[in-house]
Amino acid sequence: MAKVPVGTPTSWAWATVGTSEITDGAITSAKIASGAVGASQIANGAVGTTQLADASVTAAKIASGAVGASQLADNSVGTTKIVDAAVTQAKLASSSVGSAQIIDGAVGNSKLATDAVQTANIKDLNVTTSKLADNAVTTQKIADGAVTAAKLSATYFPYTSGTTPGTPSTEGQCYLQTGTGTPTKFLMALKNYQGTLEWVQVAVATNSS
Repeated sequence: MAKVPVGTPTSWAWATVGTSEITDGAITSAKIASGAVGASQIANGAVGTTQLADASVTAAKIASGAVGASQLADNSVGTTKIVDAAVTQAKLASSSVGSAQIIDGAVGNSKLATDAVQTANIKDLNVTTSKLADNAVTTQKIADGAVTAAKLSATYFPYTSGTTPGTPSTEGQCYLQTGTGTPTKFLMALKNYQGTLEWVQVAVATNSS
């Protein structure tokens, strides 16, 4: 409230001006002293977006937990705004990690699921001898005609060689037949249905020159 003089110059008196003496809308901005409006003078909910100056809301003015997904503009969270190790598996959308997101050399054996590496994932000619386990190559894995005379070990198949094998003397006897202009043949002595030993070609090497 304020007191103002009333009456004639010769008989001044003080009158009190309260809320009821002020017409609605009569107090303009020019009538309000600088710093006169404090928190108690502002009605709840009176300060909206239009009352806030640009960049006037600082981090200290934001309550903990007050910024949710709806308060964030699209594409507003950049790398620098994410705390290290804050992106957990639950935060990754399905199929969001592609080749570009995986560091070179980061996928080790422990990261591969069972049966994850199939034929299509192996580069041609990359399965070397050292990659094969002992006894891994069975008969079904060998192409017909692929075992040539050169592939047969003399330790396991002792043989004699020459251009003419002659008559075999014992079953299982082996002979490497060579000759200019003819294929090198690996022969083995086996019994026919009559019980007679005869030479049977079991492998062919490259042509002799």
